[in-house]
Amino acid sequence: MSLQPSSKHSIDEHSESNSKRIRIDSSDKTSFSDKMIKSYIKSIIDSLDNKESLDKMDKLIYKLSLPLSHPESLQTDQLIAIFSILSSEIGKIDTRKCHGLIQGLLNVETKDSDLSTTYCKFLCVLVSASPKWVVEIVSKLVSRFVEGNVKLLHDTLKYIISVVPTSTNIIQKQLAKKFPNRNDKKKYLVHYVENLLYVSEYCPQLSLSCWSLIVENCIKLDVELQNEIEEADDEDLEVMEGTEDGDDNENDSDSASEDDDSDDDEDDADDFDESVALDEGPEAIDVADLSAKLDSIMMILMKTTDSYFVSSDDKPLITFNNLISMFRTHILPTHYTRVVQYLLFHVTQYQSELMDSFLVTLIDVAFQPKEMVSKRIKSMQYLASYMARAKNVSKSQIVFIISYLISWIEKYIHEREEEINDGRGMDRFKMFYSVFQSVLYIFCFRYSSLKTDTNTWECNLDKFFQRVIMSKFNPLKFCNDNVVLIFARISQEQDICYCYSIIESNKCERRKGLTGSTSSTNPTTGSGISWDLTSKQEFSDLAAYFPFDPLFLRRTAKFISPNYIEWDNHDESDSDY
Repeated sequence: MSLQPSSKHSIDEHSESNSKRIRIDSSDKTSFSDKMIKSYIKSIIDSLDNKESLDKMDKLIYKLSLPLSHPESLQTDQLIAIFSILSSEIGKIDTRKCHGLIQGLLNVETKDSDLSTTYCKFLCVLVSASPKWVVEIVSKLVSRFVEGNVKLLHDTLKYIISVVPTSTNIIQKQLAKKFPNRNDKKKYLVHYVENLLYVSEYCPQLSLSCWSLIVENCIKLDVELQNEIEEADDEDLEVMEGTEDGDDNENDSDSASEDDDSDDDEDDADDFDESVALDEGPEAIDVADLSAKLDSIMMILMKTTDSYFVSSDDKPLITFNNLISMFRTHILPTHYTRVVQYLLFHVTQYQSELMDSFLVTLIDVAFQPKEMVSKRIKSMQYLASYMARAKNVSKSQIVFIISYLISWIEKYIHEREEEINDGRGMDRFKMFYSVFQSVLYIFCFRYSSLKTDTNTWECNLDKFFQRVIMSKFNPLKFCNDNVVLIFARISQEQDICYCYSIIESNKCERRKGLTGSTSSTNPTTGSGISWDLTSKQEFSDLAAYFPFDPLFLRRTAKFISPNYIEWDNHDESDSDY
């Protein structure tokens, strides 16, 4: 019986002890409570020469550096109070002695919305009073572009630009510096691209640099993806295709307001089926991961430009000019991209005038003598592929381009055919073969649009083809084999010319291992025509590049499909189209 009171007494003592301990901890916390914050901050900034005040400031800086999960960290309401008080005392703390304090304030985590609002107000006051902090402030703001729901950050950037106009140069450097690595999570890349597009909208001075960053990094992903695909075996690619098929309902943050509070592991789970890919090796993982990232970014760009081109302001023109500039300086010089150029393919088909402008750009590069031959040939490949695949290209545009190319070819033959037998090789005529192949390629896709109302051929194509294929240049020997075979079949079906005898003659010459004799001038056999093997292979590789071949990114391919012409291959033995 005596144990029960004793036990109760022991419990009471333990409870009282706990209560005292809790009161002590709570008392320590309340040293930074709302009631004490103002006097505490005042005591620091009013006596900066006092050692005790400096010790208090060091303690405050220490607490500011603690993560929110730390038991000694400042609470959200306390941080809000600190920022509010210091915003009104910014002139006093903008000194060398308070440099650490300001740096600590800039580094505070601000995930809470109320805290973020107060934090951004503090940044605006700080940059207004002391523009020297603009680099650190911009760096902090841009580093959060990997997050969603960052409109407040953009409002702060807008204010900074209005107060410090030269800050656009700093922002430009920070945007490039903070761009996520290709190995970062897909959502980080997606959000960053979205925020770059938003910056380009409210700051025209940064529009071109924002688009440059986006295109540059898309090209990096594009090229790396092609390298991974080349290194991966067929089984890896089958796994990649199978895992992408399950993404029909995926929504990769189509707006910057996507909720980012979900677990990181769950966020990446939608990219690809890792349990399957792991069994197939790292190649399958890399291909699937890169494909998902590039596909998501391309979808953002496509949908964003869609919204631009239905607006009545100057966004369409600015966007188009930016993309054309990026095409000339970034896309065209890059070795065989497969994806990023589809942004131009999509955008240009909004209006006939945009298509005209793009075609003029391609012609300008292709027939510019000062440009490198490889770049000119590549531009011609873009021209041919675009004319073949872009569904909204009109008949008048097709006829104009064909007419222009035919005129150039006929003039070229007239001026240079006599050079064929001078013994200097055929690689100097690469541009000629590229232009003629472009005519063949466009014809294979568009021959039905190249007939007149009286069922004759536009531009006298029948006579043109007969003249050129029988010329000393023997173009059927040097153009891409697939294109030549498809053209031979269609031209025979359409009764425009007959090519198989020349093709067979060229094949026989190859089988015999002949390179030709400079003394022979037979145009139908290709004799008298030689080409350094290395140069021939380089041209063959270049001639086999068709920039707008079917896109392998499933969601982007589906998005552009209404404006894309698929190859109707009713005789699959001739071509891989």
